[in-house]
Amino acid sequence: MPENKILRRYEAQDLLASGFNLRVPCLVEGISSKPLRCQKILRMLPGKRLVFLADDSSGEKLIIKLMGRGAYAVKQHNREIEGSQALTSAGLTTPTVVDHGIDLTRKISFVSYRYLAQGVNLSEIFKQSDNRKKTVLLETVFQIIARMHNHDIFQQDIHLENFMLQNEKIYTLDCASIVKPTSKKVINRMAITNLGLFVAQLYPHLDPIIERCFDQYRREINHLSFSFQQVKQAAFSARTNRMQRYRKKVFKSTSAHCCTRSWQRYLICRRESCDDDMNAFFRDPDAAINQGKTLKAGNSATVSLVSIGSQKYVVKRYNIKGIWHSIKRLFQTTRAWRSWRSAHMLALLDIETPQPVALLEYRFGPLRRRAYLVTEYLATETGTFLNELINKGLTEEQGEKLFAPLFNKMQHAKISHGDFKASNFFIKDNSILVIDLDAMRLHKTKRSAEAAISKDRDRFHQNWS
Repeated sequence: MPENKILRRYEAQDLLASGFNLRVPCLVEGISSKPLRCQKILRMLPGKRLVFLADDSSGEKLIIKLMGRGAYAVKQHNREIEGSQALTSAGLTTPTVVDHGIDLTRKISFVSYRYLAQGVNLSEIFKQSDNRKKTVLLETVFQIIARMHNHDIFQQDIHLENFMLQNEKIYTLDCASIVKPTSKKVINRMAITNLGLFVAQLYPHLDPIIERCFDQYRREINHLSFSFQQVKQAAFSARTNRMQRYRKKVFKSTSAHCCTRSWQRYLICRRESCDDDMNAFFRDPDAAINQGKTLKAGNSATVSLVSIGSQKYVVKRYNIKGIWHSIKRLFQTTRAWRSWRSAHMLALLDIETPQPVALLEYRFGPLRRRAYLVTEYLATETGTFLNELINKGLTEEQGEKLFAPLFNKMQHAKISHGDFKASNFFIKDNSILVIDLDAMRLHKTKRSAEAAISKDRDRFHQNWS
């Protein structure tokens, strides 16, 4: 491999410590007798865990799980191997372990798996399937879960992304999350919790389909007995916890986002968009807004179409209207902050919205001042706003039919929009993208959600009057 000469070389422990600044491809030493060529980073927890796709010296593709920090590395290594053995013993298909090892001197461990070429993640298949295919897929996964439970093994991080289809076989991934309790007394309760966790990863509006698929689990299971209502209660608790964690996570540095904060400002941006052009925009966003095309010039907000590098974005600046308004806003989360959080929340609920790209707040310590939100630009050639469709003759009855799936999703998720005017909805290939999330709310009770969604419905119908 002559091009290896120009690739940066890392010792395994240095690769693990590189964090989000790691650039691939690169060479990794200290895992096998010859350097591995790291091609793609799949998952990263800086300093603790790194999962990557690599080529060995013979050209074979491997998935490498590299763990660090001493005791954690040993524990994760052992869980990977024991989990793989437990799945195999239960007759379930899982990727083949090619090699593994622990290096106590360097405080690292690794496990390498054979790469599933042409394998497709079940999460991707599920997203692209209609309800009939979703049902077949879920029934198959429920069968696999039942086989795990029949052998008293549980996947603690159970969701569709941890299953992969290759050559008509479904592989169970993430062996480190496999546990086998020693006490038989907790098996029934663990099964309910485990199923609740799996259901919680699916969209709430699919619960009626999930309940029908649960019958497949009941037919397969040997020694457990409980109702779907018990699973649904466990799923409700898991969804609540998941949503709370996620709504906090989107404001931190992760593999998806880079975040910087100081006394004067807070900034978070999609990592793939955070280049020199975007950083130049952050240094003087007002200049870019003034040079861009004004889409809305209001007292409370200014919206502009801005070119940043070769890309177009919509930038929304939340204005301060006066001294008393500024004092009031100092002690509240900004509308940009709430919109950023809501946009990411919708991704968990199967509701489309323009992709949030960046959030910038000017601050004085903990006190918040002016704020900016950068989102994906929706080109009018790709779709139409609802108000334009109404002007072209879309009837109220047609609008009700078009928006029925959106209201159904909102009802199941207990969220309200707060401003259902027609210009806040973009129609693209019969999909609805929700815009202007300033007033969106996640409700704690069904009653509160129903009251707020009823107001949304009333405002929706006013678009025709």
